[in-house]
Amino acid sequence: MTHTVKGSAHKEQDMEPEVVLDFSTLKWQGARLEPIKEHLVNHIDLISKSPGDSSTRIARLLSRRLEIDEDELLITDGGDGAVRLIADAHRGACSLILPPTGMEFRQALHHAGHEVREAPEGTPLADLVTEGVDFVWLSVPSNPDGKVYRHRDLLTLLKKHPDTTIIVDLSMRKYVLEETLKVSDIQKYPNLVVLSSFSRAYNLAGLCVGYICARPDFINGLREDYVPTGISSLALEAVHYVLVHPASFTIPIRKWLRDARLLAKEIDKIEGFESKLSDAPFFLVECSSPAQQVAEYLLKEHHILVGTAAKGIDIHGNELRIAPLPHQAENDALIEGLRGWAEADHATL
Repeated sequence: MTHTVKGSAHKEQDMEPEVVLDFSTLKWQGARLEPIKEHLVNHIDLISKSPGDSSTRIARLLSRRLEIDEDELLITDGGDGAVRLIADAHRGACSLILPPTGMEFRQALHHAGHEVREAPEGTPLADLVTEGVDFVWLSVPSNPDGKVYRHRDLLTLLKKHPDTTIIVDLSMRKYVLEETLKVSDIQKYPNLVVLSSFSRAYNLAGLCVGYICARPDFINGLREDYVPTGISSLALEAVHYVLVHPASFTIPIRKWLRDARLLAKEIDKIEGFESKLSDAPFFLVECSSPAQQVAEYLLKEHHILVGTAAKGIDIHGNELRIAPLPHQAENDALIEGLRGWAEADHATL
């Protein structure tokens, strides 16, 4: 996105408005990144070194933290890279997704020529039909609606369908209080594959470092033709810092969830908007007007960005996706913007 820059010779109307408050991203924006930035500056010489040894060191440390064996883990080019790697390694397979779902699933599966089946929206895990299905793709919590599958339902799914590989993205596991799957569950359930990354929960999307955890034969099948060329030595050093300093990246999840509830409550007071609160710190908002029109107004008039289907999010055209920001004044700005839309008589009353 091109931001408005003071002193620019470009005409203002030819440039996109500056985004000041981003409610569309699922990254935890309260992360304190100054210490890790300083650490990376002190290790800037790593840009001239290949990542080979660093990757091995990270795999060893990460496997210990996850309580799995090193041969059950593969470092990847980010979370999306993990999805693409599995999809490409099993071209032409049959995959089942549960809409709404992450667009990274849809895009990778279609690109790899999978036969993609979609369960009816809202289908319980217990009612999934997996006959002829090779893979089921899930995320916990679900992106984009924040739905959290119950732990016992996930375990039942794994037990009920032992011949189907269940792929679960746990990148946002820290976003929920409910008990859910652990990475080490791959040792109990041979049909479980876990994906994760350091992008959202750590606000380190620019590093593009993720990982896949699964039984050794599954990992070996991916490793045969995989060269993680997109992972730099500097990025791996950042991951090492995160693993050694976990307390610096603790998410105040109870506060974030409380902020989400308060924000949803205030949104519901505005005519033309109805929130669909979830068990995660992000949720959908149903609009009586086209959501993209509301989003364009918020961006132009209030420098606020919200998630819409036009941004590649798997939601309906009358829905927004919103994740509250760390400070109350920022969330109040969104409420002010939505009230401005309603008071300007844009909404269908």
